[in-house]
Amino acid sequence: MSSNAGLDLITDDDRAKPCKVELHRKSLIGPFAYHWVFYFRWEGGYDMYCEGVDDDKVLRPHCERGMPEMGLFPLVEDLGTRQDLSPKRVNTLALRNRCNGKVYEITRMNCQVWAKQLAGDLGIDILTPINVVGSIPGSEVIDELHSIVKYGSGSSSLSKK
Repeated sequence: MSSNAGLDLITDDDRAKPCKVELHRKSLIGPFAYHWVFYFRWEGGYDMYCEGVDDDKVLRPHCERGMPEMGLFPLVEDLGTRQDLSPKRVNTLALRNRCNGKVYEITRMNCQVWAKQLAGDLGIDILTPINVVGSIPGSEVIDELHSIVKYGSGSSSLSKK
């Protein structure tokens, strides 16, 4: 990624209006890891999606109007319609997410943790549990392989053992 796309306030519309909120996910590593994306659909046709992304090993926010280029990932959870959300509030909270700027770790500080934080800041409960790769037998191997493939060297999680 490494650009500022999605890192700026994309709207100054601070009018609260009915907004349908959905959580979508896409499989990254079979049934073991999923990328989470929030999709917001306001009355009047304004749509926006927000996600936490790995930007050179740093967790960053990414929000854009409309739908992701690849289309929506499969729906995981319909979080209902909220009356108190404005596009600006959602965008601002995404930019202020406490996970932003943290070192991205596929198993501990990832898009799912970022999404749970944004949901909490918005007062939304997500029932879908975080898919914790670290709890899967052999997951340290998955973590190590991801590190090698993504960054070109081992994460040292196995080498410290």
